[in-house]
Amino acid sequence: MMRDTRWGLATAQAMLGKQGQISMVEVAALCNACPIDEMVSQIAGALPDAKVMAIQQVVKGRMDTLHRFSNFSLGMSAVVILVGSLVVLTTMMSSVRERKEEIGIFRAMGFRKSHVMGIIFSEAAILSGPAGLVGYLAGTAAAYVAV
Repeated sequence: MMRDTRWGLATAQAMLGKQGQISMVEVAALCNACPIDEMVSQIAGALPDAKVMAIQQVVKGRMDTLHRFSNFSLGMSAVVILVGSLVVLTTMMSSVRERKEEIGIFRAMGFRKSHVMGIIFSEAAILSGPAGLVGYLAGTAAAYVAV
């Protein structure tokens, strides 16, 4: 059954200079038990020059593409998180190296290593928490603007 469109098949063929030719057929059925593969093969046999495909296959192909893009996005996110973590690690290591004297004074006053580490990690949390929040908000705003 062919659906009546605004111009019709004959008009479209005349406009494209392809009278009597069909180049593509998409098969759609509204039931789960319909033998779509058989229908596609029968139509392909009747129209050997036409590309015949089930819309279900097109949707599966698009979903596969979206799945691959999603996996790619997750991989890129992992790389970004890794690079960001290395930047934070490098920054913290240089901060500890620069503050050797302060750390030595703390240790001489009786602070344990765990206390000194607590101070360093607290400072890192105080600095990185708001920075992460600002980055999250800026990224979300940029995504809304882009979309």
